[in-house]
Amino acid sequence: RLCKTCKLVRPERSHHCSVCGHCVLRMDHHCPFTNCCVGLRNHGYFFLWLAGVWLGSGYGSAISFSSFSVCVWTGYLYGVEKLTPLELDKCIEMGKRSFIFLPALCIFLFMCILGGWHLLLIATNQTTIEFYRNR
Repeated sequence: RLCKTCKLVRPERSHHCSVCGHCVLRMDHHCPFTNCCVGLRNHGYFFLWLAGVWLGSGYGSAISFSSFSVCVWTGYLYGVEKLTPLELDKCIEMGKRSFIFLPALCIFLFMCILGGWHLLLIATNQTTIEFYRNR
């Protein structure tokens, strides 16, 4: 087949990226987070990147949860004056960690959805473009 945009012969399952301006073999999508096309040559690396972000955000959520729950949740429900002196010292000491929890949790949940989506695509031997084209 001939690419209508770049006028070159392109193999089956390739797609022209409107962002990069190149034809990409087995193109899945253009990733806005990495600013590159995900295709045949780098899909495995993209999935490893997803796994790394998933692990990092999961770890960040886990280590900041106790600070968040004690400092923010208990302080909000019962008032800061109800915190014990030890809890108050802990809140002051780990205050920065408590603000990491919500963004890390949101990123973790987003990576769960995105990772699950790509696992489904890998299991069915499809790309995102092919999935939406074949619906």
